[in-house]
Amino acid sequence: MRFFIVPGLLAATLCLPAEAGAAARITDYSGVVQVKLPASTGWVQVDRVPVDIAQGDGVRTGGRGKATVVFEDGSRIELRANASVILEEASPRGTGVKLFMGRLRARVEKLLARRFSVRTPTAVCSVRGTEFQVEVHEGGRTSVDLYKGLLAVEDQRGQQILLKAGQSLEVDLRGIGRPTEAQSQSQTRSGNFHGVMRREMSLEMSKEEVQAAAAREIKLAEYQQGKALTDVFG
Repeated sequence: MRFFIVPGLLAATLCLPAEAGAAARITDYSGVVQVKLPASTGWVQVDRVPVDIAQGDGVRTGGRGKATVVFEDGSRIELRANASVILEEASPRGTGVKLFMGRLRARVEKLLARRFSVRTPTAVCSVRGTEFQVEVHEGGRTSVDLYKGLLAVEDQRGQQILLKAGQSLEVDLRGIGRPTEAQSQSQTRSGNFHGVMRREMSLEMSKEEVQAAAAREIKLAEYQQGKALTDVFG
């Protein structure tokens, strides 16, 4: 599932000063990044940082957007393009983030009495000091890659598995999969690049045909994104 911002909807910008004791803050961003407060009826575009984030607030990024959210304990998440999250919990007991779509990378400080979790439509990732990446695909399928530390991953049926550094797995509506050795980030980027090149060469697509295909994908993604966010935020 892809997520694109419709330019005509970007009527407002967000430019708020940071407040002491904020649960989290957007400290860096690029491209289109928007925030939605619980009582708000619409999304507001981030104009500059820092921007405070409280429990119940939503953050989403556009097709070329990125955002870094830093929490009180120094932990952080980096949202990549086409991502949508809500800060579900921000309390002395712990931090909880819900990832609806897209990809985030988390760097979590070692926590003694607090928990840090990332929840998706099909999985819950619970950590105490680690670095990992989570991506939600179309249909809620979740991919998890663990780079450092240990990570407990649980599916909707309550089945749980403990990932070790260098492992990855997928979770879908059928349950949790088997851990495999994760690809390095350089291997992933290289594979994506060569895959695109192979597809374009095999199809012998002209520049105009590629642009037309992209336009169709954008229209479909806008429809899917609007439906998903209506279900989530009302």
